[in-house]
Amino acid sequence: MNQAANFDNGYVYDNANNGILLAGRNNILQNSELAYASGGLVTLQGENNRLINNYIHDADYTGGWVSAVNLAGTGHVAAYNTITRAGRDLVNLRQTKAGLIEHNDISYAGELCEDLGMLYTYSADGAGTEIRYNRIHDSDIANGIYLDNNSSNFVVHHNVAYNLKARSGLKNNAYSSFNLFFNNTNYNEASMNMIALADYPLTAYGTRYYNNILGNSYSTASDIAWSSNIVMGSNQADSIFRNPGEGDFRLKEGTAT
Repeated sequence: MNQAANFDNGYVYDNANNGILLAGRNNILQNSELAYASGGLVTLQGENNRLINNYIHDADYTGGWVSAVNLAGTGHVAAYNTITRAGRDLVNLRQTKAGLIEHNDISYAGELCEDLGMLYTYSADGAGTEIRYNRIHDSDIANGIYLDNNSSNFVVHHNVAYNLKARSGLKNNAYSSFNLFFNNTNYNEASMNMIALADYPLTAYGTRYYNNILGNSYSTASDIAWSSNIVMGSNQADSIFRNPGEGDFRLKEGTAT
């Protein structure tokens, strides 16, 4: 698709490796179901394309180095989608700049692989890419939002991540710089240990974790700015959230954080 096309209310099976390629500028793929691919299901390239209100599921059943959704280009928006079940990552952000990923429900990545994220990138300059208001949940192996080695300039805020039993909701490896994490809520997660590539320093200059509620301990680089974060176990979390077992992470009345 190229140059202001609009694909609406469709159903797509993909038995190739790439799925739909939405390139060019100002295109929209919306209100559709994309399913059952050996590789990816949809790739956005070019500029200012939009992926809106789709049901995207069951990608990468070969366990290759692909994602259900791949964002590559500038100014793309992925919003109000349900994205679930993939052999590896669900959303790959490695080649996106100045993008917006918001109000998505993202679950069950890593059905076949390890060392991955529901949303994943590495060696990438996000150029202000914003990840906000997403619900990220349920995996025995995947991190939530995973900014791997040499990633910079991502803004991550107001996301809820829960039931990531073996990994963390907000994973950021070194070296990296100027990634901002604020006002996120994590529940029932494993601890996060920042890792650097061999022969590279454990540094994350300009990165900030502010005002997050975290479900376990976070080990980070010494040059990260860390302020007003709350780290709690599940028992304490149960005492402040209304009904975390059912996915209700609103604070109880009178709760002071």
